[in-house]
Amino acid sequence: HTEATESVSSSLGLRALSDHVVHLESMLCYPEPPNGPEPGELPAIRNGFLTFATSADLNKINDASIHDWSEILQRSEGARLKIIAPGLPSTLVEPAITGKFVLAGIDPARISFEGAPDFEDRLAPYVDVDIVLNPSPFGETLRLADAMWMGCPVLGVADDRHVARLSRSVLKAAGKPHWCYENRAGMIEAAVAMAADTAALARIRAGLRDEVRGSTLMDVALWAGAFYERLLE
Repeated sequence: HTEATESVSSSLGLRALSDHVVHLESMLCYPEPPNGPEPGELPAIRNGFLTFATSADLNKINDASIHDWSEILQRSEGARLKIIAPGLPSTLVEPAITGKFVLAGIDPARISFEGAPDFEDRLAPYVDVDIVLNPSPFGETLRLADAMWMGCPVLGVADDRHVARLSRSVLKAAGKPHWCYENRAGMIEAAVAMAADTAALARIRAGLRDEVRGSTLMDVALWAGAFYERLLE
């Protein structure tokens, strides 16, 4: 059996496996979406408050991530968190998640929920999002690329498991490895600092799509060529 991956995600998690590991430039090659909105103005400027979001399957939103996000909200005055996920709205899930934020001292009015749209419309929610928080250890991949395409910086944590480092692979390929931190404390500090500097966030939003477009993440020829060469080995 052959495992196709790249060095960041496989450096620790696959070390003990007997499989043959093939390293690529990135575990994800992101094609330019054919449709979808422009990133537009920074939502925090338009709304008067900053919006964090997480876009992930509900089973990836665990107590540790909620703890981290609660601390970020506590230290970011007026900021809100939007949870975007398949399976929403849900009269069972939403109160359960909101209750955990309330136990951490967060006003429930600062937490909102939105169902994930169809694949063709998946970029739309990011029009109203300033910063995306990636759950840990089970982070996202394609959704992170979507967020960056829409001008949203993505912050997360990578630990020593393969599954936890997949998101870092995407960020590395996009030229943003520094947005994935080795510990939760570093991610929290970065999120709080980023939320406090809307001018810097506006600059990120204005330029991030072009940065991603010019990165390894979207270099289809490079990715396909590397994959073909590995098949010949």
